[in-house]
Amino acid sequence: MSAAMAAVLAAAGFGALFLRNRRVRAIRVLALIASGAAFAIGLAGAAAGQWMPGASALVPREAWMLAVLAGSFFLTFIARGLAAKTESVATLFMMAAGSFAVAAPSLESFFAAVAILWMSAGALTRLRGIDGRAAALRAFGAAAVLSLALGLAALLTERQPVVSQSLRCFAFLCLLGAFPLHFWMPVALPGAPFLLATLVPVLFARVGAAGFVHWAPVEPAAGIMRVLGMIGICWCACAALAANNLREKAAYLLCAQSSLCAWALGKGLFGEAQVLLLATTPAAVLIGIGPSILYDRLKYLDCARVSGIAEHLPRMHFLLAAATLGLLFLPGSVSFMGLQLVLPHAKTAWELWLLTGALLVLLVAGGHTYMSACFGEGNEDLRRAGDLNARELTAAIPLAACVLAGLWPGLARVLRDLL
Repeated sequence: MSAAMAAVLAAAGFGALFLRNRRVRAIRVLALIASGAAFAIGLAGAAAGQWMPGASALVPREAWMLAVLAGSFFLTFIARGLAAKTESVATLFMMAAGSFAVAAPSLESFFAAVAILWMSAGALTRLRGIDGRAAALRAFGAAAVLSLALGLAALLTERQPVVSQSLRCFAFLCLLGAFPLHFWMPVALPGAPFLLATLVPVLFARVGAAGFVHWAPVEPAAGIMRVLGMIGICWCACAALAANNLREKAAYLLCAQSSLCAWALGKGLFGEAQVLLLATTPAAVLIGIGPSILYDRLKYLDCARVSGIAEHLPRMHFLLAAATLGLLFLPGSVSFMGLQLVLPHAKTAWELWLLTGALLVLLVAGGHTYMSACFGEGNEDLRRAGDLNARELTAAIPLAACVLAGLWPGLARVLRDLL
């Protein structure tokens, strides 16, 4: 299934290469059709594996993750509107590589797909008209070199299992965007174009988690991940409080989520971590779309200048409120249901208290981000920017509905069935 999705997206990317730069609408239509077809493939495969007898053996265990990723791609393309040729083509190749990497059959093919992911992200970062693109390109380059070097070293040291396992874990942590190898994401996202800033946190984190699921960490690497995960939640949440850019704050909050997943993966909760990432995907896409739309209109996202969204842009406020609800694992969100699968596995009292305290720090950081962005006097730029249009609202409503699906009591049973 992942190979079929990757083939559709890559074929669309190659097709868009041969279209002239002037045919932006044709390229957009091609991207929408390809991402929609990938979504249909993922949804059909996941549904068949869940409800059709005998089909589960043919469907990868990441079926629902692939379906949700493809749906996120589709909705992000809708929200973006007309994109430049380079942006669309590079994004299609990035999505194809990510879809393949999530269910890669071998470690060699996994890191080959990761190399394409980084190259596509680098091509997107070089687009003109983006402030901070030089810093973003350096951050992507450093993370790419680090993760691929760690992966290559892990492949070369397979005869020494402990060394290879540790190197592999740190390569996956870099992709996951978890502490302490989260450094690239808060630097890269403020200078990234629309599609890159929205899809990278979602796609790379899921690829990194898939690496842990396929090549499970063992002690002592698993123990190190548990410790780093707890530290990372607090560290990234505190960094979000100190950040001055709305995208940077969102990036740190997403890194805190990734650190929570790293803790769960270190505990051996591979199914629970996958479901947790599945549950947080709609909120992660929303927190990428909202600031990206604001940046396209304002050309800045400084927190001191972006305030008063609740008064002047009520539709945008709805988008950010839904995203915050999911990012902070608040009751009523599907993320809260995912957290309930993970939290009971903190067996010892000290571990439970540390994890609860870290989540409270995350709540304070996310609440501060939401309040500072949505409530305040605002300025003339914000008033002139205009609220979400019909196309952007069409993309935001399904994602917000997925976040608020946690209000359905039966969802907990559905998520447990996916384990």
